[in-house]
Amino acid sequence: MLVVLYYSLLAVVLTAAIILFNGVRESTNLFVYDQDQLLATLPPAIFYTGAVYSLTVAMQNERPGFVILLGYMGLVYTHVGHSVMNYSTFCGQELLGISIILTMNVTLVFKGLSQTA
Repeated sequence: MLVVLYYSLLAVVLTAAIILFNGVRESTNLFVYDQDQLLATLPPAIFYTGAVYSLTVAMQNERPGFVILLGYMGLVYTHVGHSVMNYSTFCGQELLGISIILTMNVTLVFKGLSQTA
């Protein structure tokens, strides 16, 4: 399981090292980002590590197709967040795609629950 986590572990370690290096040596910046921006990248790196752990365990314990289908909910969240933050409206094609994803997820979750009961 550790093989899967090398990237996320490396992301957390390198982000923390860059933050510490830039905090110690203010005159030398590795990137054009300031300390606050680099500090803001640390929580997503930590959350990504947790997401990789969770996805690995889910893939081992459930049907992979079902796990991937639930992963499509990230597309819905991303699109809704983008629309809210940019004050844009949904077009018909976007609403159709979101409704297909939601319908498939809800249907398969209830189908899975009825089979286990």
